[in-house]
Amino acid sequence: MDARREPPLTNANVRDLYDSLLKSVEGSYTDQRWHSSPLDEFEYRQTFRALGKALGKRRYGRILEIGPGDGAWTPLLSSCADSLHLVEQSGEMLRRAKERMARFPDITCEQSDFIDSRPPSENDLIVAVRCFEYFDDKGAALRRMRDLLAPGGRIIIVTKNSELLVRRRPVQHRLHSGKVSRRQMQMLVRDADLAVDEFYPAVLRLKRSSPVARFLFDAAHRLVVATHGAFPMPFLIRYASESYLFKLRRFADTTRIGS
Repeated sequence: MDARREPPLTNANVRDLYDSLLKSVEGSYTDQRWHSSPLDEFEYRQTFRALGKALGKRRYGRILEIGPGDGAWTPLLSSCADSLHLVEQSGEMLRRAKERMARFPDITCEQSDFIDSRPPSENDLIVAVRCFEYFDDKGAALRRMRDLLAPGGRIIIVTKNSELLVRRRPVQHRLHSGKVSRRQMQMLVRDADLAVDEFYPAVLRLKRSSPVARFLFDAAHRLVVATHGAFPMPFLIRYASESYLFKLRRFADTTRIGS
């Protein structure tokens, strides 16, 4: 075992690490995370594009957002929902989210670990952007999401890819230890009696991409999102996807559609 590897990640670790991190962050965490460099902006635009494609033009009665942070993606979800419920375990993140979302009606908030939360049931859409990798029991989290879906509802998960190609393998940080590959995610989805409705990269790039490389990766990302995941070079999707988007449905719903 690598002596440099930190202990396994737990939900409590994530809460405490973000609460501690935010003590040194003045202003908007979203701005510092997503809008402070060209590469951050690049990743934000791609994730926004992927989310918009997965959301489609449907109007959702009730959306549950898990791990919203300080609300980076919440305005996009609010624009297509009659009501929106946020579940965030970091008290400091949730406080900032409430401040940012104060102008939006019909948003309720709950500070809780997702597994222990008590959100409204019968949700038309459940969204978890870049927080799934933090769950210490990913199977339980997926089953909980499934049980909170309304008939015909969908789940959208954006999660980091453990197979992203990097020049060297960095020392594994606790926050990065829960990333999963596409194959691992597909197995978790199957075991939770869910099915993949749509799949494509949320962010397509290689580490420290140059401006030219970002342009080329962005063109490839536009193509793969527009074609719902169809791409002639699957190895590129596997090793150059910083994160994936999975849109899920209950397996029982898939069976009825195909019957």
